[in-house]
Amino acid sequence: MVSHLSLIGVLVLVLTLFFLALKREKKIKELFAYYKALFENQAQAVVIEEEDMTISLVNRKFEELSGYSKEEIEGKMKSLDFHPPGEREKILTYHTKRLRKIPPSPPQVYEVEFINKKGEVRYLQVYASIIPETKKVVAVLNDITEAKKAQEELKRARDYLNKFIMYANSPIMVTDGEGRIILVNKAFEDIFGWKSDKVIGKNGWMFLPYGRKKEFERLWERISRGENLEFVETPLLTKKGEAKIILWNSASLFDDKGRLEAVVFQGQDITERKRAREELERAYRLNLRALTTALEAREHGTAHHCERVARYTQILAERMGLDDGYIKDIVYGALLHDIGKIGIKDSILLKPGKLTPEEEEEIKRHPIIGAKILEGIDYFKKAIEVVLYHHERWDGKGYPFGLSDGKIPLSARIFAVADALDAMTTNRPYRRKISFEEAKDEIKRCSGTQFDPKVVEVFLSIPLKVWQDVQKRLAN
Repeated sequence: MVSHLSLIGVLVLVLTLFFLALKREKKIKELFAYYKALFENQAQAVVIEEEDMTISLVNRKFEELSGYSKEEIEGKMKSLDFHPPGEREKILTYHTKRLRKIPPSPPQVYEVEFINKKGEVRYLQVYASIIPETKKVVAVLNDITEAKKAQEELKRARDYLNKFIMYANSPIMVTDGEGRIILVNKAFEDIFGWKSDKVIGKNGWMFLPYGRKKEFERLWERISRGENLEFVETPLLTKKGEAKIILWNSASLFDDKGRLEAVVFQGQDITERKRAREELERAYRLNLRALTTALEAREHGTAHHCERVARYTQILAERMGLDDGYIKDIVYGALLHDIGKIGIKDSILLKPGKLTPEEEEEIKRHPIIGAKILEGIDYFKKAIEVVLYHHERWDGKGYPFGLSDGKIPLSARIFAVADALDAMTTNRPYRRKISFEEAKDEIKRCSGTQFDPKVVEVFLSIPLKVWQDVQKRLAN
């Protein structure tokens, strides 16, 4: 505000000199050009009003703001023409008091609604002052529409938040910008057994089990960068020391300087659901093992292949920094990658000699067959990516769809390297195995053709002993 008031002072001085200059005979043209340039090139919209509020002079910024040209405005329109009827009386009162010096003095700075040529409403902050020795008023107009909308949105958000917190059945915790608790609702108290007066002012990590503080700090770092957390699963302790599994979402509020002001955490107690899900996962894993065992029993010479390639895939995915949930889905896909071969005839699948072109086409159907087998099982929905696309190649020469580079899901690109490693380092009916060193060189050679170069780069960074140890544990 101070800078704008200073601007008014400069403008008043400039305009005073300008009008005085017009009364002189000498240097009028030179001064006129100089002061006009200053006036025209102000960063804010500026207008000069006559005693009857007719606008006598505007700069380019005002033309942009209003949508009218100088020719349409100057000497033809009054400042009241740009304001809604509900505000005109207030503005007229300010103008009259300012010129006639009627107490109390009108504010030098005030906010108004402004209607442009298109009928759009803008919000302006007006800085008005009388030009000395005249009945003219100079006004600097600052468009604060976006700031106004932000303030209104923040107010709506706070009103909504207060109502939401008051009536919510799920636990809610609000912290300040440092992570200190400033509010919890009744649902929170009921779940954790703590009354609000016992937790206000304490850090949110007080509810974490021992050793989980670092995890909370990593989450807080993401929040501080402006990220809103979605469905973050966290174990928290009740007052009695019982572990509750809470699924959290968060929303962050920042002040006008971009500083974190508050964070709202809304949770859902999924403890019982989690236990039920773990039981279901155990059942699915048993079924999964049965499926892979059946497949390996059918394909001679591939005992433990699915387990090995799943472990290789997991190691690669972890080294690539993928999240745990995605890695789990990739591993399931790796275990099930050849499930579609159940639909291939034994005469083709187990044929010792070379396959005919027709037989090769039949074999190439197994990714699609596998995907169809799994598509009705929600638990394996994301694992289907590996099953369906694991024979695609980076250069587009794979099957069944001929996808290339980034069009192939990352999970399938990772698996392709792991699968090739196991295929080359184990004996098969149609060829002898090669060493891990030779397999490493072959995968490197095929980077950018068969395999994703970035996945190969990660693979090459992992010591061969890591892969060898997996094979020893899961040997044929």
